[in-house]
Amino acid sequence: EVVSLWQFTDDRKKASSADIGIAYHRIMEFLDFAKICYDNTIDRAYIAERAQYLLEHSSIAEDVYNKLDMDKISDFFTSELGRRAVAAAKAGKLRKEKAFTLATEWEERDVLVQGVIDCCWEEDGEMVLVDYKSNYINPTKNREDEIARIRNEYQAQIDLYSRAIVAIAAIEAIGAQAQVSEMEKAFWGLSDRFEKRETKNLVVDLKSYLTQYPYSTYEDEVRF
Repeated sequence: EVVSLWQFTDDRKKASSADIGIAYHRIMEFLDFAKICYDNTIDRAYIAERAQYLLEHSSIAEDVYNKLDMDKISDFFTSELGRRAVAAAKAGKLRKEKAFTLATEWEERDVLVQGVIDCCWEEDGEMVLVDYKSNYINPTKNREDEIARIRNEYQAQIDLYSRAIVAIAAIEAIGAQAQVSEMEKAFWGLSDRFEKRETKNLVVDLKSYLTQYPYSTYEDEVRF
C-alpha cells in the first residue's frame, strides 16, 4: 500500500538530506527485486516507473523526487552485491523491511533494540545483511577513506542488526522444525489409521492434511 506522507507537512521548506535518503529507501522497498534484471540487463525503465508511481501517489514529494539520481539505484543492481540480492529474490529467499525487537547486551549494559532491516537473505548457509546508506562522500578526499569513515559511523548499528538476524534465523529454524514435527505426527497418525482400516472420515482428513501441509515430504504416500 502506498501512503501519502506529505499531506500534513506542507510547511517543509526544502528537500533535506534526510528526506532524500528516505526517498531512496522507499523506492528500494517498493521495487520487486525479481523484476529488476533480465538477461543480465538492468531494467532502468522499471525503476523509473516505480519511482514515478510513488511521486504520483504523494509518497515522495516533488522537490525530493527532483533531487534523486536514479542511476544510484541502478548502480546498486549492477554491483556484485546487487546481483546477489536479485538472485535471492528470484529464489524466493529475499526479505525486505524486516522489523525486529532485540534484547541484548551492549557495552556491558542490557539494551532493547528496535529497528527495521532493509534487506537480507540466506546464501550458502549464511545470512547476508544489507543496510542502505545515502551519506555524502567528499569528492576531494580519498574514496576508500570516505567509505571507511561511513562504515565506522554505522558499525555499531550493523553489529546489532547482525545479532538480530542471527536471532531471527534461529527462531525461524526452530519454528520450521516444529512445523515438520507436527507434519510428521499428523502423517503417522493417518498412516496408523489406514493400517488399522479405521477409514471413517479418513479421506476428509487426508485432504485436510494436504491443505495444511502442501509441501509435505509425504505427499505421494498420502495421495496413494
